Amino acid sequence: MQLFLSAPLICHYVSFHIAAEHSHLTIRSFLACAKRVLRWWQTKPGGKHASLVEGLQWLQTLNEQVAHQLPRCHKDPASLLAAGKWMSAPELVHIIDTAWKHAELDLQQEGVTVQTSRQLHDAALASVTFSHLPPIRLSCIRGLVAPSFQGPCLHPDCKLPGCEGNRLYIITTSPLLMRIKLPHHKNACKWGQASIEFDLPAELAELLYTYLGESRRALLDHHLLIGQSCPYVFMDMHGRGFAGAVLTLYWQKWLVLQGGVSMNPSMCRQVFVDERASNTAAAGPSSQGAAMVMGHSEQQWRNWYDLQFHPRLAQNAVNSMQLWRTAMLQIRSDALAAAAELSLSTAPHCRHVVVSDSESDCEEYQSCKSDSIEDSGSELDLQADDDIELDLQADDDIELDLQ
Repeated sequence: MQLFLSAPLICHYVSFHIAAEHSHLTIRSFLACAKRVLRWWQTKPGGKHASLVEGLQWLQTLNEQVAHQLPRCHKDPASLLAAGKWMSAPELVHIIDTAWKHAELDLQQEGVTVQTSRQLHDAALASVTFSHLPPIRLSCIRGLVAPSFQGPCLHPDCKLPGCEGNRLYIITTSPLLMRIKLPHHKNACKWGQASIEFDLPAELAELLYTYLGESRRALLDHHLLIGQSCPYVFMDMHGRGFAGAVLTLYWQKWLVLQGGVSMNPSMCRQVFVDERASNTAAAGPSSQGAAMVMGHSEQQWRNWYDLQFHPRLAQNAVNSMQLWRTAMLQIRSDALAAAAELSLSTAPHCRHVVVSDSESDCEEYQSCKSDSIEDSGSELDLQADDDIELDLQADDDIELDLQ
């Protein structure tokens, strides 16, 4: 704790992270830890010293500089695949399903041994982490309590009355029905302490029920002393519940042994979200329901796990523009056609000039033309009559003059 009071040591440690090309999140997590330590020192006698206040301000400035100079690098699945750090959802599901089948086959052929029990344990762990369920949070998997455990909640910060913790329940055995209830998850406070609760699929329930019997007892007998036990469903190679980093390393090693790549469980969550949000997503759960099981909202999906959110939406928009362009041309074409039809309907009949090869059209045109000629002749006759009338008036005038 006293080492965090030394600014030069903190600078050297940050320089080490930068030289090792560690992610900016790793460096900022260390700086956040350093700030918490200094705040803890402020609660001790002499904690109001000016050096501690200046130290906190300096750490805040350093944190902002790291965030600005070392921005978070966005990695898409294509670049991760090229770097050997990505597997598609079908590949992951295939690996887990194959491991499950091999574990069941070895159990049938060799019986319950430490090796076959560990294989069944790993298949059950993989099926809960991916494949049968939307990937639930790693902390929930680590703290999942076995149905046989009798005791209070094991969560260190639990203050809920009557809470039994994140637990696996056996509701009925005939027919087999198992349920997972997770009162402790990341968004529990935001959700008003609402639990994540669901019944397991039949296949997964059968696998877990088989493992929780003789296979789990064989592992406990092998790893623990007489009278000792493990309250959790899944356990490490020493028969104890998984710590945070231990489960991540255990999962990565298991994937490599199965022929996959070294992906941590959080990356598997990204694989799942990438498939569900893609334009080629297979039939499956809704985004809202799957995000809820994962302890997230759809907005958190896009912010944290959907690596192709921006390029996918951009491409979808460009593709949709072709439909939009066609619609605009059609609307304009319809408007021009309507205007032409309106102008034809309001024009005089005689001015309809129709170019056609049909005889009926020609006869109609000739008839219209003849009518026009007759009208013109009548007008000329009327003009002639007017002239005669004027001439008669002129003769009358001459007669009056002679008189």
